[in-house]
Amino acid sequence: MERNAESCLWLILLVQYLFYLALLSQLNYTLSSHSLFLFINGGFITFPALFFPFGHGLTATLLFSLFYDAGESWALGTSLIPSLIAFVAVYQIRDRISFNKNGVQCGLILLVNLGLYLYYMALAAIHLPLTLTMMLLTLVHLLFSQIFLAFLSGWIVALQKSAFQFFRIDVDSLTLPAK
Repeated sequence: MERNAESCLWLILLVQYLFYLALLSQLNYTLSSHSLFLFINGGFITFPALFFPFGHGLTATLLFSLFYDAGESWALGTSLIPSLIAFVAVYQIRDRISFNKNGVQCGLILLVNLGLYLYYMALAAIHLPLTLTMMLLTLVHLLFSQIFLAFLSGWIVALQKSAFQFFRIDVDSLTLPAK
């Protein structure tokens, strides 16, 4: 059995994500006094899809989805299917694109984030009455989240990569795109 850090990629990423979710929860708590909400799950799903081998990325995405659901009011497993679909979709196209360019990474993160956000808003619309105020507030949250990710997605990816440097793992060398 392997005992090096590369055999625990999913675990290292999961510990990072638990820390990031705790920070995000605190940030959203603070933003709630201004009626704002930040949704950045696209960054959490896109990173392992771009840089990890399939098994490690799938495991990290699966466990992230379960931990994310644990802090929400919906049933455990609700975010699992859309997160896995987003992961597999990005994983399948990563060899066909130049994802090492920051603009491409940012675009993928924004696209995945938009898709996941729309999924959760559809869930909310099923359970809550759809009012003009709710729709406008939802649009503001979406725009705020997308603008935040547009400006900071490169930094978020670099932060995730730097955590692996502590374990002397070069994330860029794990899976190189086909030429």
